[in-house]
Amino acid sequence: MSNNVFTGSSKYALRQQENYLTEALAFLLRLLLERNPPTGLDMVSRLCGWDPAATFTNATSIAISTQVATAQGTPDIGIRVGDSTLVYVEAKHDSPLGIGQLAAYLDQLNESGVPDTRLVLLTRSRSSSIKTALEPDDYHHVCWYEIYNWLSVADTGDDVCQYLIAGFMTFLEEKRMSVKRISWEYVQGVPAMLSLADMMEAAISEAMPTAKWKRSGGWSWRGYRLPHDYWLGVRYHQPLWSSLRTTMDMIQ
Repeated sequence: MSNNVFTGSSKYALRQQENYLTEALAFLLRLLLERNPPTGLDMVSRLCGWDPAATFTNATSIAISTQVATAQGTPDIGIRVGDSTLVYVEAKHDSPLGIGQLAAYLDQLNESGVPDTRLVLLTRSRSSSIKTALEPDDYHHVCWYEIYNWLSVADTGDDVCQYLIAGFMTFLEEKRMSVKRISWEYVQGVPAMLSLADMMEAAISEAMPTAKWKRSGGWSWRGYRLPHDYWLGVRYHQPLWSSLRTTMDMIQ
């Protein structure tokens, strides 16, 4: 098991990665509001797209809940300040927006009677917003890599907060939800990957000199299709995992 608390726990929610990611973010925001209010208030304000100095000023008054049940759906995160402020956050992992999903949440906010409301869409990239017919001014769009960047400059002075911030950032890196500067890793990594592919090809030729095989590659893998429905290769998000698998296992 990984020593990263977020990564290690995520294996128990393999079929609910979006919900797990949502719960992890909400947990971290609550922790920051409790243990380091200035950082927590700044993070919540940035997420909502409001002026950090003017919107949320009292950390103890902010209530953050998840899977908020409404008459028109279930927003992933609800942020409320008494009867004065209500924010719905729809967080996406890789799944697309549902038809009319954001519009329904916006209607629900408009009917809530709360003076200050905001609808937030949190996704992997800006292109996710093409699935909604709402105008850009109707909601605030945030990407996961922005969450990563905000956390990277957060200096709480609290060991517990810094430990969990670092863990969540690593978790986002593993999900390719961060944008980091690439330096020597690219220069050395690409030739190393090509050398690994050459080594696998040589191993196949030595072990199965008469077999017919085919190169196989995609966005998340590189390898070789072998006889008897086997595949030898590497998955980029799990580079240390066993690489000899059946084709059916690879698809699953």
